[in-house]
Amino acid sequence: MKNKPIEKNKADVIFTTSYVTVDSLKVSSNNFKGLVDYSERENATDLNNDFNVLLEKEADDHEVKFEKFVDYTSRNTATIIEQLNSEATATFTESKDNITQQETKILKEKLDIAQKNKAVLWPSVLSFSTSFLIENNLFDPDSGHFDQKKTKAAIRNNMHTLIENNHLDSSAFWWGDIQFDTNHVHVHINLSEETPHRDKVKFERHGELVEEFKGNLKQQSLKSFKSHVTMDLIALGNPKKKNYRLNYEKKVAILRSSLKEDLKVNIKKTDLDKLMLRLPENQNLWRYKSNAKTMVEPKLVINKIINNYLNENSDYKQFTQTLSKLDSYNSKKFGRRTQGKTFKDKDSELKERLGNALLKMCKELPKEEKRMSVDGLANNYSPDDIDANLDTIQFLKKKMRDNEGFKNPGIKKEIMIRKIGLKRQKANLELERLAISHDILQSIKKKKLVGNEKSIIGFLEQRFQNERELSLLKLKNIWDLTEEEHEKLNYLQGYFSDEVNIPVNKVSSEVRKAINNRLGDENVQLITLRNIDPDLKELLMKELGFNKNIKLKSLKKQTVLRQQLIDQKFNLQSLKKEPNYSKEEAARRYKKIKELNDQLTLSNLTSTEKIKVNFGQVKEKFNQLKVKNPRKFKQQFEKRGSSLIRTTTHDLKQQLSVAKQTRQKEKSAQNAMFQEEREVEYSREAER
Repeated sequence: MKNKPIEKNKADVIFTTSYVTVDSLKVSSNNFKGLVDYSERENATDLNNDFNVLLEKEADDHEVKFEKFVDYTSRNTATIIEQLNSEATATFTESKDNITQQETKILKEKLDIAQKNKAVLWPSVLSFSTSFLIENNLFDPDSGHFDQKKTKAAIRNNMHTLIENNHLDSSAFWWGDIQFDTNHVHVHINLSEETPHRDKVKFERHGELVEEFKGNLKQQSLKSFKSHVTMDLIALGNPKKKNYRLNYEKKVAILRSSLKEDLKVNIKKTDLDKLMLRLPENQNLWRYKSNAKTMVEPKLVINKIINNYLNENSDYKQFTQTLSKLDSYNSKKFGRRTQGKTFKDKDSELKERLGNALLKMCKELPKEEKRMSVDGLANNYSPDDIDANLDTIQFLKKKMRDNEGFKNPGIKKEIMIRKIGLKRQKANLELERLAISHDILQSIKKKKLVGNEKSIIGFLEQRFQNERELSLLKLKNIWDLTEEEHEKLNYLQGYFSDEVNIPVNKVSSEVRKAINNRLGDENVQLITLRNIDPDLKELLMKELGFNKNIKLKSLKKQTVLRQQLIDQKFNLQSLKKEPNYSKEEAARRYKKIKELNDQLTLSNLTSTEKIKVNFGQVKEKFNQLKVKNPRKFKQQFEKRGSSLIRTTTHDLKQQLSVAKQTRQKEKSAQNAMFQEEREVEYSREAER
């Protein structure tokens, strides 16, 4: 046998297969038997090149004398010849390493029967890289010796599985020949069956309708065969070394089971509730691999739960580290094109198992917990949960509008439940926010505070109390409220209504009065905002919805703008109730409301943010222009940009002027109040 070149970056093992039918047979002898003669031809096989390369290597490592090594190899060769005798061939089968000439005749008779029964013949080639053979003590490049016995054993050990996986008949048989006539040692393996029972397929060949047994073998079975033969050769060639792949596989399996069991123990009840809210009624669809449209959203929730769980789990870090080693090992053995595939497949398999485990836990929940309820919705009140509920409500409403569910009372009921649940979700989220704000306030109270700071503390405590009372009232069923609680709820809802977002038709005289009361309370605190504790200022600004970095003048201006906005909305609501309703006047007032909204947005920005807004508007105008004449375009851009900045500056000056007038009015009111107090004091002294 000639020495084989040592290649680089080649797959350790390559396995290719095809199939031959009686009608399409192309071998030279025009029958199945010809393949036996072809695969065991003398110029390709080497009957006597069968040595225990590992044993030879170990003998060499122990510094055995040269003449003894010659004796050893001679004995090895002599034994083989003695066992094989002159009738031996290079062909091996399921039961023998080297069949005799007589047994070759029997093999050919089997092939005759298979051919008469129009069975399929599967010729395959298993090729090994030289570096792989050397590394695993199967080939010695110095002597040219090759270990055929181990190679045959590895193939024999896995052929029965290949046959079973493809559901071949019990009459299936195979033979193989190891050949050395190319740059790579390779094995021809041929498989057929005497009495085939496979499914038949019909197709057209050369204008005639032909019916043949199905020829394709399962791709997964071929991949598995190649993989297991490779691993067996590594194990046989390195008996004293660890089978690293097996160890990696075992560790991955152990960690995967550990992660699955740990999930069952540590899963949060709220996570299961979130998943339950999104699962379809049909439990047959509750599978992670389901492609049903109704499972798209639940799978997103499952993935989020799994990712959060794995990111915090130390076992998962070990799992990915081991998986990376296994992936590297496999890519080295099976070629660079497979790099990353093991990691991706095993990681996906883990997440699929965890996903199905979550769905199984949902199936095992008590029936009362599976039903969607207001309480079930209200108990899941994160911003994501609220958004998901809102999206579902919009989806169901669209379904009603499209008449898909117009006659479905279940959809109407679900919308009603979700709306009530949404209200309570927001109330619970607000209670959580209030608890955090209250804790911050308590820590601020421990500091040394002055008079105006104490006043703000008192304002915030009262405000938090009112907001908490409002949220608790929202969590109650409307029919369970007393008359006094009804009045309190209506007033507090009006008091805390956002003047910017409240619809015009909701601005009644009572709501307007309540909002004005709130604006007045807030304005009192803004007057005393100078030189106070920065943490207290930040908490107050956050509570009132102001940007913490804007100046006091802008805050006072905002108060005026908010007052004007709610007045405009109330006036528009009143206008709509008049008998001589004017659409033109209504349009004018709507425009005024929009302008006030825009001014409020702008006044709540810092100087830097205003510049960004202005630049964005200029850029938008820039993008809208059509570039015909570049020079003219540049002039238009500069002109429009300057005009926009002038307009913005003019608006800001007007707003500052209004704020200045307001400040003067406030000072006049304060002076009048102080003067009144002095007069009262003088009159008391006069009476004494």
